[in-house]
Amino acid sequence: MKSFAALLLAALVSACSFNSKVSYFREMNIPEQLADDMFSIAPAEIRLLGDAPLNRYRLDQYDIAYAEDRAIENAKAYGLSRQEYERREKLSEIYSKECRVADSEAAKKTPTSVAVKCGDLGRQRAGLILK
Repeated sequence: MKSFAALLLAALVSACSFNSKVSYFREMNIPEQLADDMFSIAPAEIRLLGDAPLNRYRLDQYDIAYAEDRAIENAKAYGLSRQEYERREKLSEIYSKECRVADSEAAKKTPTSVAVKCGDLGRQRAGLILK
């Protein structure tokens, strides 16, 4: 993740002007301070971001605004209130984890297929399967 973030930032630096980067960062919910800090470092002195800067710039987490928009869209698709959708989503995670724990031996051999199976099962048990 660290090297991908660094490559992405380097591409942004070379691709457009400072003002357009700040606008893009604002649109993507990335702190504008990142653009300021990027332009305070000479291009030949590229730095990989460690855990603290990744956290400070919120590059180590999901975009909260995007997640909220998706949750609202999903709640509408299921015909649920936002709160009920969130409750069921949490239930789905619990059911999925229970399945993965119960099927831990299979998960060691085929982790992806168990994760998909348990994710589907968790969503189904929580009532989050669209018809």
